[in-house]
Amino acid sequence: MARDPHDDYYHDDPDRAERERRPDDNRGDHTERIVTTARGAVAFPALLLVLNGFLGLAFVAILSVPLLFQPEMMVKAMRDMAAQRPPGPDRQEAEQEADQLEQQIQQNPVALRTEAAIYVGILAFANLLAIVGGLSMRALGSYQLSLAGAIVSLVPMLTGFSCCCTGVPLGLWALIVLLNPAVKAGFTTSRGFAYPSDRY
Repeated sequence: MARDPHDDYYHDDPDRAERERRPDDNRGDHTERIVTTARGAVAFPALLLVLNGFLGLAFVAILSVPLLFQPEMMVKAMRDMAAQRPPGPDRQEAEQEADQLEQQIQQNPVALRTEAAIYVGILAFANLLAIVGGLSMRALGSYQLSLAGAIVSLVPMLTGFSCCCTGVPLGLWALIVLLNPAVKAGFTTSRGFAYPSDRY
């Protein structure tokens, strides 16, 4: 009786039959590795984006008190800083700036508060976008939202402790990570991995 070549096919590789019976499992393992690699790459920069955004919101809350509710505090602070400078042109210029701000407060307080409210609102929105973008990045959610969080953090004096530009290096790092092809692949496959078709 002739030997069936089909038997030799599986005899040479005993594990072949098992692999061919489970092709979906192999694809699932590959997808899981892609997502795991991407999550490991984005975890730390995404966390820093979120923390920097919360720092920025705290800074905005503190800044809004003198800008919106007690602008006289700004005048007093400017006068105190001017008094600490040695006599000379720099001190005179600082005193003149304090006088000009005081005049603006007295002459048109509504317009001044409106400008301050717009400025505070822009800072608050930028920091919220950085937080939401960082959370999306960490979860491999929306790639566009993650990019927006990184890009807004790149703008100087907009997120975090704005006077120190804390968001710029963090936004740059997050943007570099997001542009990594392996991370892009993780975003692309993460939704299919979380919601495989066989669940429906």
